[in-house]
Amino acid sequence: VAPAPAQPSDWQLVTGGWPMTEGRHYWEVELTAGSTYVTIGAVRPGLDHDEDHQVGNDAYCIAGANGGLRGNGKGHADPQGDFATGDRIGVLLDLDAGTMTVYKNDERLGVMTTGLVGEYCWAVIFSPPSVEENIPEAQSVRIESGAVPAPVDSSSDSDS
Repeated sequence: VAPAPAQPSDWQLVTGGWPMTEGRHYWEVELTAGSTYVTIGAVRPGLDHDEDHQVGNDAYCIAGANGGLRGNGKGHADPQGDFATGDRIGVLLDLDAGTMTVYKNDERLGVMTTGLVGEYCWAVIFSPPSVEENIPEAQSVRIESGAVPAPVDSSSDSDS
């Protein structure tokens, strides 16, 4: 998936699939060409694809610039480190529990947000190209559904 041709200051939102309203859903986004500044997560259906929705309550995402959480009143909160080309970012949307959990290269980073209800679609938000921030004009990702990770047993957080 690549963004549509954009003006230098435009954000590009790409969504897909049928809206998810219940159950557990998992997908991975592999960062391919020049895509380390993408933002990955889930958004409410019907958003304007030419707007930046990362800061409101219609999008819940992790940003590639620093691995910070966006949406639900968060702006680059809890940074998990920059994304790199080749990274696989996994998103587990559990609408039965109302949570979204994020993974990076099969490592669970943690629960991103709670209290999710309603309809959501997977989403990738492409940053506008920027020479100053080294964001290339050509950006692309590959999106695949995957097996839902097993629930984490919170009662056994030790290795013993």
